[in-house]
Amino acid sequence: MVWPCPLPVDAYAQAGRLAGFPRPDCPSCAGPLVFWSGYRRYVREAGRCVRVFIPGLRCGPCRVTHALLPAFALACVTNAERSLM
Repeated sequence: MVWPCPLPVDAYAQAGRLAGFPRPDCPSCAGPLVFWSGYRRYVREAGRCVRVFIPGLRCGPCRVTHALLPAFALACVTNAERSLM
């Protein structure tokens, strides 16, 4: 899942788990999602790598897990959006 994060990459990385993530409904069943751990990954911005936290979410009704990617960390790509332009 991708969300339009209003923070720049550095501010998001510095905030870590406190970045103020949204809690959308499950895209599989529209049930409520709860935060379920997460992981760190690298994104490239302006020729450097920045390590960011990606929160995990889990749906209670259908038990599916999702990662909540900020828009600058495009799925399956480690380049920040601005460096692709």
